[in-house]
Amino acid sequence: MMKSCGRARVFVPAFVSFVSFAWCSGAVAAPAGEVVLSLSGTGDLGVTTVQDEEVLLASGTGPARLLVDGGTLALHFGDRDQDGLDDVPGDLDALEVVPVGAGTPWIAGVYFSLVSDQAGIQDGDVVRFDPGGPNGGLEVVWSEAQIQAAIQANDGNVDVDAIAIAADGALWFSLAEDEASGPSATVIADDDVLRLPPGATTAEVAFTGAQLEAMVQTALGSSATIGDVKGIDVDATQMIFTVQSPSSDDATVFSTLGGGSVHLAESGMGFFNAAEADAVAFFHGVPFPAPSATAANPKANDAVTVDVFGATPGQPFVLLLSGVVVPAGAAPALAGYGTLALDPQDPMFLVGLLNSPALASVADGNGNGAISGKIPSSASPYDLGIQVLDTATGRVSAPIVLEVNQ
Repeated sequence: MMKSCGRARVFVPAFVSFVSFAWCSGAVAAPAGEVVLSLSGTGDLGVTTVQDEEVLLASGTGPARLLVDGGTLALHFGDRDQDGLDDVPGDLDALEVVPVGAGTPWIAGVYFSLVSDQAGIQDGDVVRFDPGGPNGGLEVVWSEAQIQAAIQANDGNVDVDAIAIAADGALWFSLAEDEASGPSATVIADDDVLRLPPGATTAEVAFTGAQLEAMVQTALGSSATIGDVKGIDVDATQMIFTVQSPSSDDATVFSTLGGGSVHLAESGMGFFNAAEADAVAFFHGVPFPAPSATAANPKANDAVTVDVFGATPGQPFVLLLSGVVVPAGAAPALAGYGTLALDPQDPMFLVGLLNSPALASVADGNGNGAISGKIPSSASPYDLGIQVLDTATGRVSAPIVLEVNQ
C-alpha cells in the first residue's frame, strides 16, 4: 500500500514551544516479534499494575508496557447497562488485531471474546470494536450460536477463549473447556485449536492439544504439560500461542516454527508477579503511547494524575484535552493510534494548547511520565477526553475519557 506523509505544527505550552511533528497515512509494518497480550489477572510491571481487561505491548527488547487502558476500552464498549457511565468490559479472554487503513482508529482492528457473558454479549461471541458503527460501537462477527453449530457442541453452549483471523478470513479458535461434539460425543479438548474456513459451517481441527504440548516441550526442553491453550494468532508461516502451564511460562509466547520454539519469553517481560497471559496477537501498526488516569469518574476539585507509558525516552509529550470525544475519530490520519478522537475546534482543546504549560512534560529514560492536576470547580457533569501527543514522533495515543461529576 502506498504511504503518504506530511508535517503539521501544533503550539504547545512553555518549553516545548512550536513542535513540528510528522503524520503519515498508509500501512506501516510493526517491528518483528511484537505482540499484544491480555492477562488473566493483574500484572505488576513495577511502574504500574495492569488490569485483566487491558492490553499490553511486548517486544522482547525490554519490559512489556501498557498499550490500551481500560478507559479506552470503556469508551468504545459504551454504556451497555444504561447506568449513564461507560462500561469497562470484563476480562478479555481472547484477542486478535488486524491491520486497519489510514485514518482509522487502531481499535477498529481489534477483535475479542469475553471471559463471561456481559450486557448481551455472550462468552462464545467473537466481537469487533466498531467505532462510529451502527451497533453501538461493537459488532458481533461470529456469534456463539455459529461456533456452537460449527463444532456441533452437544450442550448447545460454548465459551471461546482464543481467536485468530487468518489472511484468508478463516477464524481459528480454541475453547475454554472440553466440549462433546456430534452423535458420537467426540471430545474437543480445551487445548485443541480449530479452524472455520470462510463461508464454511463446520470447523476442522488445525492442531491437537497433544501436538501443541509436544511443541512446548521441545521449546522448553522439558516434559511440561500445558493445560488449556489460552491465546493464539497466525500468520503466513506460524501460529503463536500461550498456554496455561507450566506456571513459569504461562505468559511465554510459543511458536509452531521449528517444531516448537519460544517467540517471546515471559522472563523478559518484566513482571513482578506471576502473570498469566489470557490472550495474544501479533501487533500491527506502529507503537503509540498510552495514558492512564488515576480516576475514571472524578468530581470537581479532585486531584487526578495521568500516567503516560511508551513515549519517546527523554523527549516531551503533551496531553491533548477536549470536551467533545468522537470514538471513530474527528481528524485526518495521525501516526500512532491512527486518528485524533478529540475535537480540535472545541474550546477546551484550544485553551489547553495555548494556555496550559502543565499539560506538557518530558518522558524519563524508559519512556514513562506523569502529569497531575485538579479537576476544575464545576457542578455540571461532562466528559473530558484525553490523548497523548508524543512530540518526537508525532504519534498520538488511544483516547481515554474522564466522566467528571458523573
